[in-house]
Formats: sequence, C-alpha cells, structure tokens
Amino acid sequence: MSFDGANDILNRYIKVIDEMSVTSYFGETDIADLKNGQLEMQHEQSNLSENLSIKTFQRVRNKLKQFTGLDLNHFDHLPPMLLSTLIGSQLINAGGSSMDELLWKYAEDKGLAVEGLESFAEQMDIYQQIPMDYQILQLKKMLLNLSKARKSLEVLVDLYQRQEIHKLYRVSRKSLGPIRKLMLEQRNRIIADRIFDQLKVNTDRRCFFTVGAAHMAGEHGILHMLNEMGVKITPCKV
Repeated sequence: MSFDGANDILNRYIKVIDEMSVTSYFGETDIADLKNGQLEMQHEQSNLSENLSIKTFQRVRNKLKQFTGLDLNHFDHLPPMLLSTLIGSQLINAGGSSMDELLWKYAEDKGLAVEGLESFAEQMDIYQQIPMDYQILQLKKMLLNLSKARKSLEVLVDLYQRQEIHKLYRVSRKSLGPIRKLMLEQRNRIIADRIFDQLKVNTDRRCFFTVGAAHMAGEHGILHMLNEMGVKITPCKV
C-alpha cells in the first residue's frame, strides 16, 4: 500500500534540493548505520517468539508476510519497539523503500555530504528505557490486528499529505501514550540541538534536513525549539 502522491511529494523535495543548490543532506537517521545496527544486533532481550504461543506466533508470522512481505523469523531478535517501527513502515510502503531511504539515496547519488541527525545507538538507548512488558504488549496488539494498525497509519499519511502537521502531531502524541516524552520530546531536543549546531558550523553550505512530520509541531516540537534558539524559520510551499 504505497500511499497516493508519494512520488509527487518525493519529486517536490528533490526539486528543492536541486533548485536551492543543497550541498549537505541530513536525514533523521543514517540509513547505513541503521541497517548495519539491525544486522549486528545480538540477542539481549526475550524474543517475541518466547512471549507468544507457538500457534499464535505462526499465525501472526503468516499474516505479517501477507501484509508486508516481512518474515518475522528474520526480525525476532530486534527490540519490540524497533520491530513495531519497521512493521509500520512496511505497512505503508508495501515492501518498498521509505521516503527517508529514497531521499538518502538521491543525496548520495548526487554527491552531497550525507549524515544522520540520530545514531542507531542513540535510538536503542531510548528503546531500552521503555519497559519490555510495554514494548511486547504494543507489538502483540499490532501483530494481532494488522488491519487496524494499517488504518491508523493511513490517518497519519492523510494528514501528512494534506500538510496538517499540527493535527498529525496531536494524533501521534496521543497514540504514544505514556512513552511520548521519550519518543517525541526527548528525541526532539536531540534533533533540534543537532540541527542548530550544523547551522552554526555550516554557514558556507546549504543544508537540507528531514525529520518525521510528527516531530515538527507542538510546544515541544523541533520548530518551536529552533525558534527559541533564534533560528529564523520561513515556511516554504513546494
């Protein structure tokens, strides 16, 4: 289920990169670092297969392959929250590349300097602060009702396409419940500080930053934080 208009949105971002003569691209996460981290991760926590009956695990595994093409056996070693994020991405992109990956590849192919605003290790540090029981419970809920999970994601995609970032932020914040401070506010501070530091260092370069839309708005959003730091922000309609 690639969302309608994805190619149009991607092309608009590419147009900005080209027309503004961007020299440095900063993604939310270094894609190579993310993939390498997932491959190298060793089993430290209880696997999902150890927290479900054999029958239930096989049922959700078959359903997940049907919906996304992912084989749960290949990802059972990942922390539940990371696995939930991966599944969510594939429910939207239907086995294809995410917008993050496509933009990262375009920047690399164009010869731009590329860098992530967060490291894989930093993301893992945040996930490890979330109680394992909560992570497993949320992952179980997603796997046992993938249709509902996909519909919830479609709501976010619709808000994203209509560029209603304030509504998207509110919906995302509500869905995160007790972990919103960790997953939104704490990460927003890290990302905002990194963007500000890069703007100070790279005064002679044109930088293009991409982050998840849910991180932009709100009292603790990246835009508000950057504004408080003295960064002049002007909306750009593309």
